[in-house]
Amino acid sequence: MELSERRMKILSAVIRTYIRTGEPVGSKAVSELLENQVSSATIRNEMAVLVELGFLEQPHTSAGRVPSHIGYRMYVDRLMHLAPLSEGEKNLIDSYFNGHSPDPEQLIEETGRVLAGMTGCVALSTTLTAHTMRIETVDVLRLSRHNYLLAMVVSTGATKTKVCRSEFDIPREAVVYLRNFLFEQFRGREMEEVNAAFLQGMAIRLGEHSLMFTPFLLGIYELCRQALGGDIFLEGETNLFSYSEFAESLGELLRFLDDREKMAELLANASGQLSVLIGREIKEEEMADSAMIVAGYETARSRRGRIGVIGPKRIDYERVIPQLQYFAQTLGRYLSEVEED
Repeated sequence: MELSERRMKILSAVIRTYIRTGEPVGSKAVSELLENQVSSATIRNEMAVLVELGFLEQPHTSAGRVPSHIGYRMYVDRLMHLAPLSEGEKNLIDSYFNGHSPDPEQLIEETGRVLAGMTGCVALSTTLTAHTMRIETVDVLRLSRHNYLLAMVVSTGATKTKVCRSEFDIPREAVVYLRNFLFEQFRGREMEEVNAAFLQGMAIRLGEHSLMFTPFLLGIYELCRQALGGDIFLEGETNLFSYSEFAESLGELLRFLDDREKMAELLANASGQLSVLIGREIKEEEMADSAMIVAGYETARSRRGRIGVIGPKRIDYERVIPQLQYFAQTLGRYLSEVEED
């Protein structure tokens, strides 16, 4: 949606102020930020229009306005200005890596701890995974009448397991058929191939067994997402206590963040070198008041990982994004040095 230049300036001023204060923003504060170039009365009218258009919201208990989901999206996509880090900021980040541990996982975990302290958010980081990963083998073991253990060995040597529940009473011969089918169809296949379209094709091949075996196909998909995402480290969860917007939902949010399976699924949706997901874009009820920024990093041997932050929707995007990108770049460089040692 196109906005006039004046409305974009007002929207930007509201969001910048709200990011800084966490309090609903009135026309007087916006006028001062715009150096009184626009009258308070005109700003009030324009803010009312921005509410009607969905870019701002007005809390019931306040005369001020706060950014909406699409307001933040417009700000991130069109209005913010990312300034490159100063040499001093770069040197400060570089200093955290001096004397680093030669253990890659320890270095990745420590980087998340430093990032959480610098940004005031929850920091997440993933261990390195290969550029391409294959499924070596898949097997199914019956645990009880309706519960089965799905086991997958990947090309890195790691074994991933998941308990799958079937509402059907699967006959023994059907379990044998399933084991053979999964072994034949998935052995040696690259994990990135296992997407929704591929699984739909597998379901068609299963024919009359499709409905019965759907939980196992979905289980393989989830295990592939987990393996591609690597192990996840979280640091700085207590930082969230300082944000008033989480006062009523903090317990649910912390429980969600503690679920590594859900976090792996969340990271699977944060693709590319930089991903910024805001509020309901994350598609998880517990994250409705949150924003997540994730950057990818890569080593000289093409092993990949991700590092990011989770905070309120009013996270300081202009400040945090350049910091995160430099952390990712520096982490990739240092891990490359570890690979050469």
